Amino acid sequence: VVLIALLLVPAATRKVRRRARLRRARHGDTDAIWDELADTATDLGYAWSAARSPRQVAAWLGGPRDLTGTPLHNLTAAVERARYARAQDRDRAGADMVHDLEATEAGLRARRSGRDRLRAFLWPASLNWKGVALIGDWLPGTVRAH
Repeated sequence: VVLIALLLVPAATRKVRRRARLRRARHGDTDAIWDELADTATDLGYAWSAARSPRQVAAWLGGPRDLTGTPLHNLTAAVERARYARAQDRDRAGADMVHDLEATEAGLRARRSGRDRLRAFLWPASLNWKGVALIGDWLPGTVRAH
């Protein structure tokens, strides 16, 4: 039981972080929603780069088979408005952003294998716990850095 509880610590940590971000996003915090998208993409094995603009991320994640579609573009537009528009031109549609995030994440998960999704849940790469190799190395889909 203790071993199982220890194995679920990363998943629980990630879930707590996600809930806090979604709470902030519902109040119009586009940075929280964007950070959550970044962590989800990282957990699923996408090579997220903070150097990409929101439009570059949309083009990159949309890919040739756009399973994310309009929700991703809605998120991108909201982030761009929050970052670059005048204060009076910004909108704060938090619930819509959360819905768009969930739809985008569903599209990203659909592109990954069950093994990748399991690894993303049990050992989220976004937590950056690479030093705990004892647990992380045996999980399906985990790549060891040498």
